[in-house]
Amino acid sequence: MSDARLRRLERRWQETRSLDDEAALLRERARAGVISPARLRVASALGHSAARLVAPRPLLPVSFDGFDAPLYESGHPDWTPWEELLRDAGREVAVRMALPVAELGLAMCRELVPLARAAPVPELEAVLDTARAWTDDPCTERRDAVQGALQIAHTLVVNEELMWSGTTTVISAGSVVTEPTWPSCLRETVWWYATPGGSRDEARLRGAYQAIVEAVVPWALSP
Repeated sequence: MSDARLRRLERRWQETRSLDDEAALLRERARAGVISPARLRVASALGHSAARLVAPRPLLPVSFDGFDAPLYESGHPDWTPWEELLRDAGREVAVRMALPVAELGLAMCRELVPLARAAPVPELEAVLDTARAWTDDPCTERRDAVQGALQIAHTLVVNEELMWSGTTTVISAGSVVTEPTWPSCLRETVWWYATPGGSRDEARLRGAYQAIVEAVVPWALSP
């Protein structure tokens, strides 16, 4: 009966695309155990309207302004909702947030390849590949693989003096997997991407936040 009801609600939402019908679908998915309350709270905090109606114990909404708070200042009112979200959601969600921003950083590095003597694109790709693999199976072996890729990339970046905005964005994203201070590493991932040359770029800040939303919300709500 539950499967038939889910299919019926899915068809209705596909036809109407209404907020109420999407909320009804998400509510039934949660009741059936297809999606977890924690994932609903993630989507809710990231601004998904239907998830906001359904999520149990909804969290404070987050926005790109949180990443504009002073980088190493804890308890800042703009960052507090992110702290609450990450505490509730855990490291895996933080990694899933960091990865799309790191892809933007990697794109910056690819653009610089013709200009750089030793652009570390393959080494940075390895960091992201191993981090993605960790999200599929967050075991010690895969964490160690991320650590190994990070060491190679970081050594090359330091030795070749390639501490660009793009390279440090990717390295910070990989560190979300490996470091005990992973919430700060996520924050640093966005900060490095949004401050090329040390100057804050609001368009990049908004772009990083949008990349997080577009990557994480569909995953959070997927059956």
